[in-house]
Amino acid sequence: RIINGQTNYLDCATGDGYPNLLKYATGSSPTNSDDFARVSGTRSNGMPVLVFNRNTDMDDATLIVQGSHSVSNGAIWSGLATNINGSWGGASNVSESGSGNPVTCYVQDVIPLLSNRFLRLKITRP
Repeated sequence: RIINGQTNYLDCATGDGYPNLLKYATGSSPTNSDDFARVSGTRSNGMPVLVFNRNTDMDDATLIVQGSHSVSNGAIWSGLATNINGSWGGASNVSESGSGNPVTCYVQDVIPLLSNRFLRLKITRP
């Protein structure tokens, strides 16, 4: 659990640009300056894939992967996969690799990359 009386979820305790909640959700700590919170992208069979780490001990936040054709104000983001309490709910477009903590997640978009396509990782607290 992310319990740290010195910082809040949106703070960046180490000054590395990664908010504390993102660090927690990806298997790092607010006091560590590392790359665990890095989110990247790749392609598989012409489809965009979002790649990120997931804290396997996290049970008090929700991971949501979304896709959109725009990043402008008012862009419409659609859900691609949601992880609640460590489960992707049987989503067929998600795979994980590694053992221990964290694991690496691969969430494939459901829309072929024919034009601009943007993916994002959203983390929420209950």
